[in-house]
Amino acid sequence: MSFSLAGEYSGPYENGRFQGAGSYKFSGNTYEGNFDNGEFSGEGKLTMKGGGLFQGYWKNGELVEGGYVFSDGLQHTPIGTNSWEYCTSKDPRFYSEMVDGIKNGDTLSKITQHEYGNDLPKGCYDVIDGYYEPKAKCVYRYDNNELLREVEDDEVEWIKANCRIGKE
Repeated sequence: MSFSLAGEYSGPYENGRFQGAGSYKFSGNTYEGNFDNGEFSGEGKLTMKGGGLFQGYWKNGELVEGGYVFSDGLQHTPIGTNSWEYCTSKDPRFYSEMVDGIKNGDTLSKITQHEYGNDLPKGCYDVIDGYYEPKAKCVYRYDNNELLREVEDDEVEWIKANCRIGKE
């Protein structure tokens, strides 16, 4: 397999290398931003052929601050940290899937933001299908405050560590 680095550059040169603000199109991808000594440098974004982009601060051709933005707008940031919180144990939408597991072909039961999330009572936790009230150790429905279930200690720990708490 061979790769061609040939592309189309628009911007200033210094000593025969890309220098300053410009854009470089190659293999269906486009970098727009600053260059130094022919390398991506400073603020810039690299838009990918298949969708999505790398955006942030570049040094010596490497993205050192910022991250990846998917074509649907979901951001995976920042570079160099482990702060990705989507589809992880910190994402309460997938609690039942983490506890019960999922099999190939199963649908995910809690994959979208819900309509009641902004009505979270003070001191209670958003658990998607309702809100957890710590004093009662129960989950109640958002729309009519009806009891959904009592919560066991292992779920309480998980809720307190991972779910959003209602503030004033």
